[in-house]
Amino acid sequence: MKKKIAVSLNLDRCLMRYTLMYRGIQEYAEEHTDWSIHWDHYPESVLRKCTSKEDSHYAGIIGRIKKDAYKEAQRLDIPCVNLWYNSQLQKKIPSSLNDFYQSGRLVAEHFLARGFKEITSIDVRGEASLRFLEGILSVTKPLGYKVKTLFFDRLHAEGIKAWEEQKVIFETWVKDWTFPMAIACSFPLVSISTFCRSMGLRIPEDVAIVLASSETGICETIKPYLTTVDTDCVKIGYEAARLMHQILDNKELEKNHIFIEPKSVIARQSTDTYATEDQMVKKALRFIADNITKEIQVLDVVEQVPLSKSALEKRFKAATGTTIKEEINRLRLVCAQRLMEDKSLKINQIHKESGFSSAQHMCRTFKKILGLTPGEYRQSLLE
Repeated sequence: MKKKIAVSLNLDRCLMRYTLMYRGIQEYAEEHTDWSIHWDHYPESVLRKCTSKEDSHYAGIIGRIKKDAYKEAQRLDIPCVNLWYNSQLQKKIPSSLNDFYQSGRLVAEHFLARGFKEITSIDVRGEASLRFLEGILSVTKPLGYKVKTLFFDRLHAEGIKAWEEQKVIFETWVKDWTFPMAIACSFPLVSISTFCRSMGLRIPEDVAIVLASSETGICETIKPYLTTVDTDCVKIGYEAARLMHQILDNKELEKNHIFIEPKSVIARQSTDTYATEDQMVKKALRFIADNITKEIQVLDVVEQVPLSKSALEKRFKAATGTTIKEEINRLRLVCAQRLMEDKSLKINQIHKESGFSSAQHMCRTFKKILGLTPGEYRQSLLE
């Protein structure tokens, strides 16, 4: 008899992340098991009617595990695997989760590559948003950049009072900003772009926005379309099913919590800019960002604009606060930091793939900006 696995995800909301997680669960089940997958957003309603594990309708539950479902599952000794980062039960249940820390790093790197030094994290309060902020700070803090934060309590989309309160808080807070500003959200707060535009702020020229969410239907609805982090929701679901399979086969889990790294940043209109009004500097910044993994030099940048080296250097310094050479090295450093996380890559490989002319050049840059050698930095990632 096939084992029935309940998937507790609110598919009625038609959110891409839920449907992709479901797809991942289904793919694993079809490849590796003979399970029967059942969508049941409230499995507790079925479990309450069961008196023992033997007559239980489900062999396991995968999804956004809530207290009522967990209580009934515990009573019947039915395993659960959690997909909800902000679940209060997360520490108690094996989980497959989006790695919000790495999402934060990707977002910070995306903004830095566009010349932004003013970053604000606006979010809904929770474990996911705090971890997302930690990721941003891991990139910006070593460079001496500060990040402002604004947290909202969880809001209900249809609540006019909550909407108005959020709008007032945002508009009051924005008065102290220095523009251009970059906004990062782990939660799909599409309202932020609406609030910005109602205040006469231009997106992306005054405010650039990135959401750490793969909700294409949301992010490509209201123009300007919003840049997002491409989270690997299919793999999150796939790995959750793998965990459930191991549990049902009475195998010891190597890890109780699996964190799935995001794929990349999907750039859209909300970040299609560089943090300066100077068109020559903007063109130079774009060239640097697009070619940072190549061994470009200052003269290569100068060749992209109809200005002399001294004229561009002067305007670049005035617009960004750094020299062209410093900007190239800074972005190479960010690139190298990300590659350092891949333990299979050697230092000699990393310097080539991040555009440094030599391992010594990369070492000097690490020491100058971070105060660490590349080896020391990699070791710090393991601590």
